Amino acid sequence: MKKIYQWLLMGGLMVLTFCLGITTYATSKTSQAGITFTGDGSIEVSVILQKKDKETNKVLSDATFELRDETGKLITVNQPMTTDGKGEIHLTRLFPGKYTFVEIKSPKGYQLDQTPIPFEVGFDKTSVKVVAYNQKNKKVDDIKNPTTNSENSSKIPNAENKKPVGQKQELGKQTKGKLPKTGTKISYTWVFVGVFILAIVVYGTYRKYRMR
Repeated sequence: MKKIYQWLLMGGLMVLTFCLGITTYATSKTSQAGITFTGDGSIEVSVILQKKDKETNKVLSDATFELRDETGKLITVNQPMTTDGKGEIHLTRLFPGKYTFVEIKSPKGYQLDQTPIPFEVGFDKTSVKVVAYNQKNKKVDDIKNPTTNSENSSKIPNAENKKPVGQKQELGKQTKGKLPKTGTKISYTWVFVGVFILAIVVYGTYRKYRMR
């Protein structure tokens, strides 16, 4: 089978590689730039994903992730990956390129966050650390009663429009005292005066009639 030899310039050092079929092998281990190559063409890297509590910053174990390339294709080697006691996942070999971590299982008591976490490795970028956060699950009581203020306000609707009972009674008394008299009660003094005047008129008329 025909072997194809190829010279590559890496960090100022000429590296001899040859291709057998479609697989590339590196005959040099380390370049002057400090890059270590493996037999499949990938490079040695230090990629660390750390998982933390969003509020307390506490590290979280048992978070499970998938690794995908820049096209979204799943990288099947050593998959899936779970954070350790330090809340970390370590990758040591990758091909240069862009990748994303995607959470597929959250730690117990935390919400799943499947937002892709991007990172990139290359010949000039072999050490990468990313931090991801999880939010705790909401309690049932918090969902039913989001705030104490809203609960109190729902119990007393239109509180501003309501007046104290004592104040209402006092206003009622003041109003009652100011009501005008209707005239249903008649003073007996004026009745007597009217009868007396009428009697005098009748008597005077009667005397005039007799004197004729």
